[in-house]
Amino acid sequence: MPAPIRLTRGIALALMGVTGAAGAQVDSSATTPVVLSSDEATISPASGMANTGGPATQLNYAVELGVEHSSNINQSQYDPIDQDLLIPRMYFTFDQIGSTVQAHAVGQVEYRDYLQGDFGNEFRGQLAAALNWVVAPQWLTFAVTENSSVEPVDSLANNAPTNVQQTNVFAAGPSLLLHFSDALRGQVDLRYINTTASKTKYFDSQRGMGAFRLVRALNATDQISLNAETEHVDFQQANQIPGQFTPDYDSYNLYGRYQSKLAHVQIDASLGWSRYDFGQGIPDQSGSLAQARINWNFTPQSAFGIGVARQFTDASAQLMVDPAQIGTSIDTTSITIGNAVVSPQIYLEKRIDANYDYRDARFGINLAPFYQRLNYVGDPIYNQEGPGLTLNLQYQLTPLLTAGFAAGAERLRYTALDRSDDSYSYGPVMTDQLTPHWSWRLNLTHNRRNSTAPGLSYTENLVFFVLSYKR
Repeated sequence: MPAPIRLTRGIALALMGVTGAAGAQVDSSATTPVVLSSDEATISPASGMANTGGPATQLNYAVELGVEHSSNINQSQYDPIDQDLLIPRMYFTFDQIGSTVQAHAVGQVEYRDYLQGDFGNEFRGQLAAALNWVVAPQWLTFAVTENSSVEPVDSLANNAPTNVQQTNVFAAGPSLLLHFSDALRGQVDLRYINTTASKTKYFDSQRGMGAFRLVRALNATDQISLNAETEHVDFQQANQIPGQFTPDYDSYNLYGRYQSKLAHVQIDASLGWSRYDFGQGIPDQSGSLAQARINWNFTPQSAFGIGVARQFTDASAQLMVDPAQIGTSIDTTSITIGNAVVSPQIYLEKRIDANYDYRDARFGINLAPFYQRLNYVGDPIYNQEGPGLTLNLQYQLTPLLTAGFAAGAERLRYTALDRSDDSYSYGPVMTDQLTPHWSWRLNLTHNRRNSTAPGLSYTENLVFFVLSYKR
């Protein structure tokens, strides 16, 4: 299925809740659990879907017309190409909050017109959507999630227009809810999962996942759970992987989870064991699973979070983004190209990250450092480690005029290739709110990469101006 059709299907799926919205009313006393994703272990209302007393259905969107100039659109060290682009795009958020249907979606679609004609014009899209249908209150629900993003074809090469593709992860299935007592509940999940990539076809797979979860509420804010999950993965074109073979596999996860949601501190910690059984060609893998995150809102304006993880995972899990975790800001030059290695391989991830956020009436800052190490099971060519950092500053010069500065840096070392990449991106942003609906924005961005690999160092200067209508 072509990438634009998959993206259109996903957007339509995200907006399915509109059909049932007319008769759905917000029920502030509803206790109906929602469907959980494969890494959830709590029976509670979905994040981002809780009733806030607003309308049951809400659709917000922005229509933009952008103009961009790049001094090196192909990110080449020796043959940079100047290019002007015309980029119309639409950004939307959708929320449906009802006793029968809950949905949340965030998406962007843009058309990139390369005015000098050095590259073919293209559509790009990004979508994260989750829908929950209460089939039988207190007993049975049905969940659908859709994630579409733009990722590199070859993560070892620079992100030229010829090295990007659409990826899609779709999941759907029922959850049976079990009520043993007021404090003890259970849940049985069944999911069908489909993964596709527009160019890296050996990423395409059909998956079946089953899970049993037992959750005990300790008090009004704390709960513990025991989770058992199994998944079968069937790759559709695994024999097309250049120079290697990735067999189908079965995975098993058994872990306990503790969650605490206090007024100012939230804790989420999991500890358990994972095992991967491959059909052939690769030794079976097993090891500990550990994740923890603490978020602390220590003042009304300030928040700090820190997380650690050690787990086996793969690109499909990395591409499944909770739409509730995506911000509503559209202050970007275009749809972001991700950093996933679009591959069927699993890898051992070790990661630590932190986040500091401060907002007052005029000033805001967000600082997010991280360090990660990825070791691939099937082929070590993508093994990587290194630190990174993002920084965003914002200052309101007048009630309608805002100045900002965005920066990012990463030092990435490919351990099997004896290769290091230092990447930097930084520049100012200016936004002017002309009317309640109309605004303009100007981004100036400098991108740089210093690589020990021949031909992959580059510099790029971007100028992006956009006129936006926001509903």
